[in-house]
Amino acid sequence: MLKYIPNEYITKELFQNLPKAIGIAFVKEGDEKIGLDVRHEGFLFDGQFLFHATPTEGKVVEVDFFEYYFGKEGNPRFDGLIFFEIK
Repeated sequence: MLKYIPNEYITKELFQNLPKAIGIAFVKEGDEKIGLDVRHEGFLFDGQFLFHATPTEGKVVEVDFFEYYFGKEGNPRFDGLIFFEIK
């Protein structure tokens, strides 16, 4: 099952109701014009811990989702998310 969530609905309360482990894809508006549906992806655990590959470190890292997504200034990196079920 896929669910697109725009930024205005991305809250800590929403994340409390997610499965223990879920796939997460990051969407940036306009990317579809260049053939991309998803800009980046990773796995979210316990509604908080994002595991994703980062080219700046050259490896998979664990970060706090909200710090990664919204940064210190509270400005989202992307325009929304797609959650996908892990089986």
